Amino acid sequence: MQLEEIWKRQDILELLHDVLEAEETKNKISPFTKEGEVYGYNQYSLLIFIDFLIKYQIIIKEESLLKDTIEKLKEIRTTYQTHQELVVYLNSLLAELVRLKLGLTEKESAESKISILRYIYSEYIVNGYCFHSFPSVFRKSIILNGIDPKEYRYPIYEMKQTSHIFEKHNCKGIITKDLNDQTPFLALTDSPAMAYYHAIQSPEYFCNLTATGVYMKNEQLYDREAYYRKDKEACARNLSILSQQVRMSQKEQATVLNAFGRQWNLLNASVSFPCIAFVKRRDIGRDNLEDFDAIIEKAKEEDLILSVSKILDSRYPCIRRYQKIESNQLETVAFPAYQEIKQNKWMEKVEEPQEEMDELFPTKKPKKKKPHNENHTVLLLTILLIISIACLIYIILKLYGGI
Repeated sequence: MQLEEIWKRQDILELLHDVLEAEETKNKISPFTKEGEVYGYNQYSLLIFIDFLIKYQIIIKEESLLKDTIEKLKEIRTTYQTHQELVVYLNSLLAELVRLKLGLTEKESAESKISILRYIYSEYIVNGYCFHSFPSVFRKSIILNGIDPKEYRYPIYEMKQTSHIFEKHNCKGIITKDLNDQTPFLALTDSPAMAYYHAIQSPEYFCNLTATGVYMKNEQLYDREAYYRKDKEACARNLSILSQQVRMSQKEQATVLNAFGRQWNLLNASVSFPCIAFVKRRDIGRDNLEDFDAIIEKAKEEDLILSVSKILDSRYPCIRRYQKIESNQLETVAFPAYQEIKQNKWMEKVEEPQEEMDELFPTKKPKKKKPHNENHTVLLLTILLIISIACLIYIILKLYGGI
């Protein structure tokens, strides 16, 4: 099974839609909301289901087991009471799928537990992936050129200008501190859930500015899903309301909204979809767990699902990499857009033409040689010939006393 295949299935889209739009928890706030953000309960559930499906791709890979797995996921969606319980259910399902894949008759004996855990460790850690999230506007360039932190950058000059305007009105850090980082780096994570979260936000500074920032907490005033949905009008309205609230001048408001519009167009945001680069763990030195032997030893006595969690839980939520990742060291995967999931409807995937990418993603290109001008060459040769003849005549005349 190819990494991208699963995300083109209609039954997967319908499952994710039902998770995101579940009526009973639609207006509930997640207890795991980060400081300064408001994150919905259903949004967090969506990340957990996507996390499981990415792990299915990496560990199970079986097309033959996918249909029954989706049916099981539908059952779990209607029965879990808390996010902790949801994670337990999904880890249990994953262990059962590994048992089926390995042809084991049961999974509770010490031997079966160890076989299951070793298989998960081999597929998910030793031969698994870490992840880098990005908007689709970069996908073609990443496929062709890989990712070099020194060249892979967003056009943030106008964003810095916007940030300075807000700072004048006591709105500090409205975008992100990363805008001021002097040393470019590539951010990766070992968490599939966080990878998708960052993918729908990407670029995060723009998402913070237009919808999810710390100064847009009042949900009566602001549409905090606006950037997830890539709704340009809603994002512009959020910015306009905030600009008025902090008493910007008309000129400042115009500068902020113009910068927003230019940035939106550069990112091709209205038709953007979330992408994740799958980077082999071994290529970035994250392909082992130092405590794996201890996990195996304890697994003989403890619950299998607890041991599975110890292997699957994130150890590296944010990895900073300063070296280039070559194109042959990664695989890019397009995921369903938030708006597709919300509406349960596929959108046309539009990828940015390469020639329009220079301002967003400059790449080193060989210098073009100037066209060869044949007339210019003939003229130079003629001059050289005349000079040579003149020198020859001078020498002959000198030898025979002509001068």
